[in-house]
Formats: sequence, structure tokens, C-alpha cells
Amino acid sequence: MLKVNLPSFKIDKKEILKGISLALKEDENLTILGSNGAGKSTLAKLLCGLIKSKKSIMVEDTFIESLASYRRSKLINYIPPKLSIYDSYINVYDFLALSEHPLKIGKVLKLLELEKFQKSYCSD
Repeated sequence: MLKVNLPSFKIDKKEILKGISLALKEDENLTILGSNGAGKSTLAKLLCGLIKSKKSIMVEDTFIESLASYRRSKLINYIPPKLSIYDSYINVYDFLALSEHPLKIGKVLKLLELEKFQKSYCSD
């Protein structure tokens, strides 16, 4: 279970997020939508513990800052929107494998109609 109670989050005294409160049960998914600069990536990084949240985010009734990084990565993972550094070195199949998504990668490739591209590099 994921619980978030984030009244406000600031970077360099600038309020980036305000009034974020949610709870997800096991097997529920979260989609974050918003315009450029709305704070989507910041929220995603907070949820993964890549940015400290000052005890605002709990996973399995434990504050995310208290979880060992290995355990945290098993529960929540983040793939940044721009992996350009890897585009020439990683293929589509291996990129999907980074997420450790509960679905089989083959099913994901089929769902997205990407089977024929699974061995192609992301840059292609």
C-alpha cells in the first residue's frame, strides 16, 4: 500500500507541489498527468524516494526514507522520461525489463504492438 500526504513541497523556496494526498492499495496503479512544469517528475521522484519527502510518503506502513534502497526498488521504481544516454545501447525488450513490471514482458510487447521491435535499439 502507498500513502501520500504532502501538504507542500518546495525546491529552492519555490513551491512545486501543493496538497497532494492519495492512497493506493496493492495492485492499484497510478497515472500522473499534467502540463510541462506541473511537477509530475518531481512527484514521481518523491514517490520513489529519489528526493526526500520529510515523512510524507509511506509504503507498506513504512516511511519511504526508512526503506533500504533495495527493498524500495522492489516496491516502487522510476524510469525517467528521457533515457537518451541509453538509447543507443539498450533495446526495447531490455528497456521494458528495467521496470520489473508484474506482466510478462512478452505480454507488454504484444499489448503495445512492439513485438517486432523488441531487439531494436530504443534510438531506432
